Amino acid sequence: MRTFKGSQGTVFNYNSDMSGKVDIRATRENGMFSNFQIPAFDILEFIAEFVRLERFKKLEQMDVHELLDL
Repeated sequence: MRTFKGSQGTVFNYNSDMSGKVDIRATRENGMFSNFQIPAFDILEFIAEFVRLERFKKLEQMDVHELLDL
């Protein structure tokens, strides 16, 4: 089991192979904690969609020379 703590204080406990569920502990505005689990693959799919959209934006802004590596 690995642990990652985000810059906003959210703590993620997960399997190194991203199998199973990710345990998440988030701090609310009132200082209380929320604990929940999300399937690791759902998180991977969410991040993949974000990366895909960012790459599309970059491709759409390329000129011919950049796109064809000329």
